[in-house]
Formats: sequence, C-alpha cells, structure tokens
Amino acid sequence: MRGTPLERFSAKVDFTDTCWLWTGRIAINGYSQWNIDKKTWSGHKWIYEQIHGPVAAGMHLDHLCRTRSCVNPDHLEPVTPRENHHRSPITNYAKDACPKGHPYSLNNTYIRPSTGSRMCRTCGRRWANAANARRREAAKAIA
Repeated sequence: MRGTPLERFSAKVDFTDTCWLWTGRIAINGYSQWNIDKKTWSGHKWIYEQIHGPVAAGMHLDHLCRTRSCVNPDHLEPVTPRENHHRSPITNYAKDACPKGHPYSLNNTYIRPSTGSRMCRTCGRRWANAANARRREAAKAIA
C-alpha cells in the first residue's frame, strides 16, 4: 500500500525548526513538484490547499521565508502577482540601482505601463543610441 496522499507527501519533507524543506523533485525554477492523481502540482500549493483551502483565482502564494523549496503552509501567503513580484528580493524592486549601477531615482526610472516593472532611463538611452548608430551604419553600407 502506498499510503494516503498526505503520508506520501510528508515522506518527501524534511521538517526543520522553521521551514519544511522539500526533498522530492524540484523544478528548474527551484520550486517543489508533486504528482497526485495524474496531475503535477507545486508541493507548496498542494499542501496549502489541503490546510487552508483553494487559492483564489489570480492569486500567487508568496514564500514569506524566501525559501523556494519550503512547503510549510504557515510560510505562505496568497498575494497578487504584482505584490509577489514587488516583494521578491531578486527583482528590481528590492534594488536601489540598475545592474549597471545607475540609481533608481525619480528622474532615472521609467515604469513600464504594461508590466509595472522598472527600467533605468540611462541604460535605455544608451541602448537606443547604440541601436540608432547600428541602423545608420547599416544604411551607409547599403548606399
């Protein structure tokens, strides 16, 4: 006998003092993967729904502990995708400068209307100037 789904799930968890670390299959994005009833789930979502009920449509589960392989339902909070993105320590919202070191100041930051993500204006101008120079050179080569 294979056991109940909860028993099978628990067998793949390392219960530490804080996080419940998934020891089963991990997806390329670092999150747990769990198969049940011929369906693949994120382990954290499956256990959250077993304990707290379904996650509302359009909501994401934010790992408050910032550990992607954690499946502790007490470390999860349903939030909008935008809020989840803003909270992430690896997105631009957690940084005060772009990857090239330019500050994300009021004057140097462009907010993309479609995604709400930030873009460095200095880098954007440099990219546009370089692209225009390439176009001019290509036009000269043709003429």
